[in-house]
Amino acid sequence: MGFGWNSKWKSSGKNRFGRRRQRVVLRTHVRHRRRRNLYLAFFLVGVSLSGVIGFGKVEGAMKALENRLNQIRVEHVSAENVPARLQQPVLSMLKPYRGEGLFSLPVARIESEIAGRFPYTRRVRVFRDWFSKTLRAELELREAVAQLVPRESLRFLDSGGRVFAAPPGLYAEMPLIEPPGLLDAHLERLARFLTELKSSKNSLPAPLEKIRSENGSDPAQWVLFLSGGAQLLWGDLEHTADKSARLRQVFQDASGRFAGVAQANLKYFQSGKILVQPRQP
Repeated sequence: MGFGWNSKWKSSGKNRFGRRRQRVVLRTHVRHRRRRNLYLAFFLVGVSLSGVIGFGKVEGAMKALENRLNQIRVEHVSAENVPARLQQPVLSMLKPYRGEGLFSLPVARIESEIAGRFPYTRRVRVFRDWFSKTLRAELELREAVAQLVPRESLRFLDSGGRVFAAPPGLYAEMPLIEPPGLLDAHLERLARFLTELKSSKNSLPAPLEKIRSENGSDPAQWVLFLSGGAQLLWGDLEHTADKSARLRQVFQDASGRFAGVAQANLKYFQSGKILVQPRQP
């Protein structure tokens, strides 16, 4: 039943009209939540009364507490969940805050400065560890799904369809995209497609090495190049799961009949056809 009530009713005898009385029993977590709310209400009432009775005393106590917290100084800095090549640069940005009061640290500004220095991060979080007196930074890199040609340009496509640059060695080798001057709308759809391919249920018969648009103005004409040399004339980027599943079956059947698949044409997939060109022995 609603409002966190237990669905069981317990009898507590009959009332004076001869009807059986019912007693509602609250679930344990509901009782705890109500108890916490009651304690909070008492606390707020106490704070309000103390403000009426002696606001100056409360204000003085809060000021003393703030001063006490400001006496806790940063003694250590650390960078966690940070790639090895970024460890020292991140620590160098935290070290100037050694000796500063933990309580008054401009955490939001530090996070903004780190994010500006490393634009290939998706999230930056800075924490104050009171017990160890440590200022700690954690970074989360943007999820790259492909790299734009040429590979030396170190430009990547993230899962949201945005292009960004990153230093060498930060990301593992990943599929290349051709040509480099695709429209933003094409890149967004391509990013969704590549993210879908990363799922195990949508895996291709072999690792993807490159994806190319046959016509930069027509986003419905894509060719996928697999490791081992096979080419997939994929057509549009729809029906990813169905195409991948059927393609795995085609490659498995072809392996028992000829040397392998040189090319598979999926442009007529919606008509129930995959045209296969056998690999020459």
